[in-house]
Amino acid sequence: MSRSLLTIGLLTCLLQLICGCGGPKGPKVVEIEGVVTIDGTPAPKMSVEFWPMGQVGTKSRGITDDQGRFVMSTWDGEQKGAVVGRHKVVVRDNDLMKVPFAGRENENVDTTQGAKPRMADKYTNFNATPLEIEVTGDKRDLTIDVEPYER
Repeated sequence: MSRSLLTIGLLTCLLQLICGCGGPKGPKVVEIEGVVTIDGTPAPKMSVEFWPMGQVGTKSRGITDDQGRFVMSTWDGEQKGAVVGRHKVVVRDNDLMKVPFAGRENENVDTTQGAKPRMADKYTNFNATPLEIEVTGDKRDLTIDVEPYER
């Protein structure tokens, strides 16, 4: 009896290995594109980040063009889109970050060079952003409207 249970267990493991190989890797990714606007006006040179909330998956990012349009890609750049599920949306103004990925050597350097923020600060921080999006199984074309900066 114990020998047959061992055989069944081994066959079950073997079957799972065979069936589990060759399938899609990781969570489903759906194409996402859209436009970022500040108070309804298209916003060029903005970074858009989707941070998965509570599900497994990589972050996604996109950068707006001159018309404020963006196309999301996974953080590693291997796939276009974002993981299915709920995401926090972070938007950053690349005009304020004249050095896009400054690194440690520039961490204390003021890269804004007198530039003024175009949008409210709350959108630039994962913990503060009120923006959330549900990515479903269908391709999406989004409009992300943020409030202008006010002193």
